Amino acid sequence: MNENEYIVNAFTKEGENTNLEVDHFNVSCITSKSNNFELDREGNLTVKSITTTKKITPNQDVIDLIYPVGSIYMSVNNLNPEVSFGGTWERIQDTFLLASGNTYQNGTIGGSASVTLTTENLPVHAHGFSGTTAGNGNHNHTGNTMEVRSQISNQASSDTARPITSSAHHYGLQITNDAGWHQHTFSGTTNNSGSGQAHNNMPPYLAVYMWKRVS
Repeated sequence: MNENEYIVNAFTKEGENTNLEVDHFNVSCITSKSNNFELDREGNLTVKSITTTKKITPNQDVIDLIYPVGSIYMSVNNLNPEVSFGGTWERIQDTFLLASGNTYQNGTIGGSASVTLTTENLPVHAHGFSGTTAGNGNHNHTGNTMEVRSQISNQASSDTARPITSSAHHYGLQITNDAGWHQHTFSGTTNNSGSGQAHNNMPPYLAVYMWKRVS
């Protein structure tokens, strides 16, 4: 069998498909008629797309290089990375991630979604009070004055003096002297305000699924 017959016999046809079976085929490049794939002489395969019905298992060494133990995986899809990458992963829930540094050491946890302020958290402030504390002025009242009795000597009718008792009862406005400087003391509390409710401590956020590889 010469070389040409070998090439011709290498092609077989099954329905719409043409197959090529050779032990050694030396070409510079193979390109599909529709340019969906290309295989060059260096062995580089370029394809437009890959469709498969079987699960593709990546090389575990590559996975371990990309996601070593301690790595964080985030996604909006609820698919445990154990299914795709292998290894053991634990899910992180209801927690923000914070870059560690001098203030926050790696692996520490903390924070709160809501905060209730205490007196120590309030800014320094004062409550105003308006009132009269001192002054000068007259005080007056209306009422009876004291009854005054006096005795006088009557010498008109005889040489013997005889005391005569008289009395007066007056009703009217009475005015005292200036009261002088004085002050009034205020003791009590101002009206309360506020309800003591906790306030939201959350910045704007996007919730996603998170996992940490533990082994």
